[in-house]
Amino acid sequence: MRTIFHVDMDAFFASVEVLCNPKLRGKPVIVSGSPETRSVVSSATYEARKFGIRSGMSAVEARMRCPQAIFVEGNPKKYLYYSMRIQEILFRFSPQMEPFSIDEAFLEVAPCWHQAGRVESLAFQIKQTIKEELFLTASVGAAANKMMAKIGSKMNKPDGVTVIRPEQTQKVLWSLPVEKIWGVGEKTSKALNDLGVVTVQDLAQIPVEWLIRVFGKNGEALRWLAQGIDPTPVKYFDEEEPPKSLGHDITLEKDSGDEQVLLQTLCYLADKVASRLRREQYKAGQLTLKIKYSNFRLRTSQMPLLNYSNYDTDFFGIAQTLWKKMLPLERGVRMLGLSASKLLPIEIANAQQTFFDAEEKKVVGLCQAIDRIRHRFGQTAIARGRCIE
Repeated sequence: MRTIFHVDMDAFFASVEVLCNPKLRGKPVIVSGSPETRSVVSSATYEARKFGIRSGMSAVEARMRCPQAIFVEGNPKKYLYYSMRIQEILFRFSPQMEPFSIDEAFLEVAPCWHQAGRVESLAFQIKQTIKEELFLTASVGAAANKMMAKIGSKMNKPDGVTVIRPEQTQKVLWSLPVEKIWGVGEKTSKALNDLGVVTVQDLAQIPVEWLIRVFGKNGEALRWLAQGIDPTPVKYFDEEEPPKSLGHDITLEKDSGDEQVLLQTLCYLADKVASRLRREQYKAGQLTLKIKYSNFRLRTSQMPLLNYSNYDTDFFGIAQTLWKKMLPLERGVRMLGLSASKLLPIEIANAQQTFFDAEEKKVVGLCQAIDRIRHRFGQTAIARGRCIE
């Protein structure tokens, strides 16, 4: 039997801001851009959460709910520093430590910790060490697999410990809404709800053959997860998994239906994503365009590339094709996003191409020159003319 811990920092970004500025302690603090802009909430202290403020909420709505809130602009470098410090602490408890995001991680511990009482003791020890060394609080969940450990860490926030033993799995899991299952996103949740599947118990009692017929190969996985079975391993700290996609989103200063403005934004996104792929040494085989309207309705469209690429000229061409597929626009556009997927390391992608024609050699040379300028003078030092008004 495995014992896995999920360590989830409490209101991480906001807690770091309070730590760095003690005058903010005990006050409703929101990490976001200015409420006068179209930014969204990244994090909020529990004093702010009492007003119903949550991550992803617009800053404007957050200000309406809590006029006395203090808005602080995020500082990614600061959060990354504390994230690395937390990972150093967790690594002391087990080398089988997998960072799951900037503010959470999984640990798998040796069998000697499986005895009754020792799991709780270790969970409290992990939490207390973080608090004593970094003055930040974490909530810890412990269970026999990753999904249940993650569910446990959410149950007694903030600064809590929850141990879910195998015999408790069904009781804890089956009462939850079906979207709490890993892999059940908004679309899958809606499809299940439309079929009368609301709780995890509802999902667990559906014949697996029916799930496979409706959801394909994911149907069987859904059934296992609904039973509380998750064989996903905890990767060791140095087992770096290659990214599945790289992308970038932009929330416009105001809703727009102006095609010139939107295409200029797409040009910028194509350049941004392609530049990042080159920096990370990948090429992509597929692009996805994302549009969010003023009513927050989200639409996506994707298309494979004929050849693996990390050139903004290729990306902008595909992005324009995807854009035309989405016309006519339903209403003003609030946000545009472009992401690249089906990634291959650049040397493998290049090996699959039998030759480079003269035109492509020019593109490669131009991109290399652009990358050198940006490396020396910064990302905003040079841009294509069509991306600028």
